[in-house]
Amino acid sequence: MSDTAVWITLKKDDMTQVLGYNAQTRLLEKLILKSDTRDFICEIDYSDYRPLALKQPFSFQRHIQIREEGKHIVVDLAFTRAAVNVPVETGFQIPPSYTLEPFNSKQ
Repeated sequence: MSDTAVWITLKKDDMTQVLGYNAQTRLLEKLILKSDTRDFICEIDYSDYRPLALKQPFSFQRHIQIREEGKHIVVDLAFTRAAVNVPVETGFQIPPSYTLEPFNSKQ
């Protein structure tokens, strides 16, 4: 984290979320999610921000570490492209063997 880091801590039930925000660049650099009762911690480092549509910054490099009950998982994500606010087509048809029945929400 940089010298201009601002740390924000949020707690709910047994979960604690810590956000590392760079006040100079105005970008999220680190997210930590942990639960002591579940022996769980997830850390995500965000870097290589580039602008998308409408100059929305997007982290193209993400380093994720998850530790739970003695297991340790590391994932490095390197996005080559990203898009926001783009309509997505999902081709789906109801199979002919299914029938449509009315739904009564007051039952």
